[in-house]
Amino acid sequence: MPCLPYEIMEAMIQCFGRCFHYKDRMAAFLNYCEVPRPLASKHREEFKFTWARKLLTELGETENGHVLQRKVLTGLCQLRNVPDDKVLDRAAALDALCVLKDLGKV
Repeated sequence: MPCLPYEIMEAMIQCFGRCFHYKDRMAAFLNYCEVPRPLASKHREEFKFTWARKLLTELGETENGHVLQRKVLTGLCQLRNVPDDKVLDRAAALDALCVLKDLGKV
């Protein structure tokens, strides 16, 4: 299975950083997308943007990881609203989701 395009990966990272205020919610979302807990929590101590980048990069290094990347992408694109009520800039979070959804249509 091919890697996700760079633009989509970057848009996913922006969604994680902007749509989740609490790391517990981000971890729960990754669990929902079937990312194994040990892998999902490996870089949890990092900032959310960095955590997402490292996780998606590591997923991209394995065949099964490409499948998981796509499950995460699908999960993000299925969101109809910001999943975390405490997000500081709701407009930026919604914009990040819209950008990802537009890129995912291509």
